[in-house]
Amino acid sequence: MIKPIHPTQHKCIPFLKSNSTSFQSQLKEVSSNLNNSGVTCGYYPVTFGKINFCGTSNSLTNLRLNFEINNAFNLNDASRFLHYVNSTLESLSDNSCKAWKSNIINSSDSIKINAINTKDHSSTNKITVDKNAHVQITNSQQGNLFITRDELEQKCQMKDDNKLIIGDGVRFLDPADQNNWGKLPISREWPPDENSIKGLVNLSADKSNQAIMFDTKSTTVGDGYNVKNRGLIAIDPTDSSVIIAVQTQNNNDNTRLAPWAVAPFKVPDGKKALAVFPTELPFIKKYEDAVKAKSTDTEITSREVKDVVLYGQDQWQIDKNNRFMFLDPSKEGGMVGALDSEANWSLFAVEGSDKVYVMRSIYRNSHDDQFKAFSLSGNAKYVEQELTAPRVPKGQKSSLVLKIDQVPLSSLPGISFDKFDKDNFKQQTTDVAIAVRNKITDIRRKTKGNLKPNE
Repeated sequence: MIKPIHPTQHKCIPFLKSNSTSFQSQLKEVSSNLNNSGVTCGYYPVTFGKINFCGTSNSLTNLRLNFEINNAFNLNDASRFLHYVNSTLESLSDNSCKAWKSNIINSSDSIKINAINTKDHSSTNKITVDKNAHVQITNSQQGNLFITRDELEQKCQMKDDNKLIIGDGVRFLDPADQNNWGKLPISREWPPDENSIKGLVNLSADKSNQAIMFDTKSTTVGDGYNVKNRGLIAIDPTDSSVIIAVQTQNNNDNTRLAPWAVAPFKVPDGKKALAVFPTELPFIKKYEDAVKAKSTDTEITSREVKDVVLYGQDQWQIDKNNRFMFLDPSKEGGMVGALDSEANWSLFAVEGSDKVYVMRSIYRNSHDDQFKAFSLSGNAKYVEQELTAPRVPKGQKSSLVLKIDQVPLSSLPGISFDKFDKDNFKQQTTDVAIAVRNKITDIRRKTKGNLKPNE
């Protein structure tokens, strides 16, 4: 747990007590007060009915994240925030150590973070954030992790704005849920507001020179959705994982919105690849019910799995025993996606690689459409893995914090192979997914207390 700022330096708000006013009104009061950067305080565990949140509900986690991001922006210093994230989303690499050194380089159209392994100089990572807030990760051994706009044109025949929206990295300026866009000034569901793909965000390095800060202040970015976004991008020095944080302020009446990050993982030419996300019993039951409905030619009511069951064909493969959904972009299937309110991490495996790429959220409980996996039709050249934060009403902020880990297979307990093999690829990916899930579970158990509001 991060040591709190001394209470004499900042104003405190009252302790949150279970026997005072209603839980929701307390949350609203706390949220309003936490938006003031001068707040630091402790809280009692909150009991509402029979549910003991104890600082682990997503609502309270969002309060803590808002406080930490507000603090980083008010001080123009991300060091405390990064320490908090790295101590909560601890490294997935068992053999990680503080071996990465990075520096920030400004240019006219982007800011880059170059990171090098100081132990053997064998690997480097370059993080590029462009003025449209796309985050590209380039590894010296693996190349670009996300498909580029040029590759979308060459391999997917995209010649319109779609390639600008999708290509060149993780994007996060358009809020969730897309189904709500019709109620907003943009008045449509697709494509996104052109200012979110062609507008310019403000980019700068924080004063600790550890993070790239972005905001949309005094820009038209977000006007189509009536939101304001800001956030930061950085590299964890222990293992070179990438931290992305996005805070969205919703200014709309009667529409709840949240930040939304979409990562278009590139499928390398001539290589097998699999995207995997964990599934729990609610998702599995919806999937099985949908399969049964399809077989009896009755209506499928679950939008989370409807398109996958109807049009996913061989691309989508559920493993009920190990509780995973596999997305195989090389197989036949329609342009579909699956939604899961419970999934909060996913992985991407590539044949021949000695690493697995894991994208994980700091949130740990169910909310809205927390996760989405999406693929184009058969032989897809990329797959999207998406995360959201909890949606909030007008005047409130929601913060999404995620990490993209490049985890060496050799660092995962129980994994005896150094690279993904072509012939045993599916089974090896399953073994790695199990090892990653076990590691994430251990980390979450150990760091549960970090999700409480600041204390």
